[in-house]
Amino acid sequence: MIQPVLTFVAKTWSLNQLTETKFLRFENNTLKAICDPVWRRRYTREVRDLIPMPQVTDYIRSLRLRWLGHILTSSPDRFTSRDFTENIVGRRPQGCPRTRWTSTPTK
Repeated sequence: MIQPVLTFVAKTWSLNQLTETKFLRFENNTLKAICDPVWRRRYTREVRDLIPMPQVTDYIRSLRLRWLGHILTSSPDRFTSRDFTENIVGRRPQGCPRTRWTSTPTK
């Protein structure tokens, strides 16, 4: 239940190291709260061994690759493929991040 809510519209995000650590921290804390007995806190490794599901950042990367496949196979006149291939001209406002969807690393 947590993963779909956490990754809503994740395919269009540009992940950086800070957001990845925030996602992993939130996911680990939530899984620990669900799976831990009251008398003993488990380590993250132990919780991960109990629940065989991929980490949220790996799931977001797979969503992003699926979205890239949709963009690359769509017709060139659609706005999503046009925005993906064209260069953006102009200056970014002060304080906006410099990460773009295409510059996000896929591990």
